[in-house]
Amino acid sequence: MKKNLITLLPILLFFNFNNLYSQENLEENDSISSNQVENKPLLLDNIKYDASDSITIDQLNNKITLYNNAKILYDDIELTAGLIILDYKENIVTAGRISDIEGNLSQYPTFKQGGNVVNPDSIKYNFDNQKALIWNSKSEENGMNILSSLTKKQNDSVYYLKREKVTTGGNLMGDDTEKG
Repeated sequence: MKKNLITLLPILLFFNFNNLYSQENLEENDSISSNQVENKPLLLDNIKYDASDSITIDQLNNKITLYNNAKILYDDIELTAGLIILDYKENIVTAGRISDIEGNLSQYPTFKQGGNVVNPDSIKYNFDNQKALIWNSKSEENGMNILSSLTKKQNDSVYYLKREKVTTGGNLMGDDTEKG
């Protein structure tokens, strides 16, 4: 009997200590946090887009590609171009020209925001912070023709220009002479 008690005692102690440390916390935990982050609206909720040839949606890379006579409308922004790529995860749009069978580039982008109109070779625009990179831009502001090889738009009133040309005469294609 004494031998059985000595064998049984360590087993009972083991289970007792195990129960001491494995007690469940009976305190109720609220599974709903009061500090929930508000979901910001998706860009695609408010944007309208169209193209005459193709619209390709790449869900793996979160991109929509619009080809030939592509157009995007978002708030006060209108963008038309031969090729538009919309990254709806990063909220960035890139637009450029397309080439025809002979290799001639056509359908240059036109970017309109409010009363401002820019005619670049290509553009990259961020819908979240409204910053843009614009290559070979041509625009008209208060009777002045503004041409730039690279324009960086910080906000509605701050633009940085590289190799710019400002003129009152000529046309927006960079010639000094008027075509008549």
